[in-house]
Amino acid sequence: MRGELWCLFLLGVSTQAWGNCGDAGRHVQLGRNLQHAGRYTEAEIDLRTALGVAERSASGPELVQALGELGDLYRVIARYSEAEPLYRRALALVETGDKLNDLGSARILNGLAHLYLEQARYQEAETLYNRARAVRERRGSAPEMAMSLAGLATLHRHRARYAEAEGLGRRALDTLGGAADEDVTLAWTRFGLANIYRDQGRFTAAESVYRIALGALEKNFPKDHPSVASVVNGLAVLYRDEGRYKDAEPLFQRALTGFQKAFGPNHPAVGWTFYGLASLRREQQRLRDAESWYERARKVMEAAFSPSHPAVGWVLHGLGGIHLDQGKHDVARIEYHQAFMIFEAVFSREHPATAWTLVGLANVLRDEQRYTEAESAYTESLAILEKVFGLDHYNVAAATVELAALYRTQGRSELAELLYRRALPIEERALGARHPRTARTTAMYAALLRSAGRHAEALEAEVRVQAVLEDLLH
Repeated sequence: MRGELWCLFLLGVSTQAWGNCGDAGRHVQLGRNLQHAGRYTEAEIDLRTALGVAERSASGPELVQALGELGDLYRVIARYSEAEPLYRRALALVETGDKLNDLGSARILNGLAHLYLEQARYQEAETLYNRARAVRERRGSAPEMAMSLAGLATLHRHRARYAEAEGLGRRALDTLGGAADEDVTLAWTRFGLANIYRDQGRFTAAESVYRIALGALEKNFPKDHPSVASVVNGLAVLYRDEGRYKDAEPLFQRALTGFQKAFGPNHPAVGWTFYGLASLRREQQRLRDAESWYERARKVMEAAFSPSHPAVGWVLHGLGGIHLDQGKHDVARIEYHQAFMIFEAVFSREHPATAWTLVGLANVLRDEQRYTEAESAYTESLAILEKVFGLDHYNVAAATVELAALYRTQGRSELAELLYRRALPIEERALGARHPRTARTTAMYAALLRSAGRHAEALEAEVRVQAVLEDLLH
């Protein structure tokens, strides 16, 4: 887990949850159709008209419906400060009288939970999802239940509780067992499950599910629609993680085009795609380009969210890595420390985001020859990553390699070799022998062997590295 498009609930739920309405309801339906088509400015006009009509009428259900739908629109286009009071007003109406059926009540709860999830207000989101799920369990609406379960699955994924996340995602799919393959709610639920698989390093399963979801959404929306762009972006992140950089690049660009067309230049979805392109450039060692994309992402994220949002933390983490590579240790230390404080406050010290930031801080300490402090930070981060992912995850291998590099710097060659020999099989299984990360670890191991005078073994490893480099150049 290195940060990506965390959550973009672009899809509404069926209007069947609301029942039949009058003039306000007709404007709501027009607004929803326009929103699903990605025509957000026009949708706002109709939904605000619906709200005005409903406020002048005596119909409680129409007012709650209009408030909820306009709240959904503002959430989707990241006007969060305008969305929240609309949801709260609708929820207050529902809770103070018999204004709407149970499914409509759950609809509002779910929309506000989505908003809190996107803002990383996880405890508030979880409470609302569970309230919505309780309503839906009583009423038995499959699409409504699936969206509650999918939201909870995404929430647990953010918290790195992958077993719970996968279980909820699978339950959401089971709830939709009778849906057609091209069903939009089913596609969105599959997208969430693919994100979980990707974080776990289950790349083959993730790609398969992404492609099924993408095919379904492309049957329902234009290819540049933001719902489609969300899955395209997820697939791009997967290819980046797999080292398939040439495949990732056009997908990131396609997602960026879709998001910018729909939302303009300052939406969080655009910011996450900037972040994805920045991380891709860093993997390719194109540091100037990477820094530029990170700075663009930072500008968007800081405007869209609070300075303590994890999105800002991930951008700071990325910038810390760039500045460390450039030898700007003081700048990198500050950025890593800021990211660490964000992740520890929002998640906990036991979260992989916090662990990765500890690795970054340890890298700074290692370069500054503060070896005892560096070793302590590496050891703590490894313990966290092993607890979250198990012993055979490529993230565990990556942290192991950094600790090995520390031992080699200290002249503790036997310990360094043990760690390289532990990390390499993990990377070969999880990423493949020809992945750039595996090649980097192999090159570091070869350098250790060469310095020990074990030239034949070193040459064998260097040949493998050269083959990967040739692949990357062609």
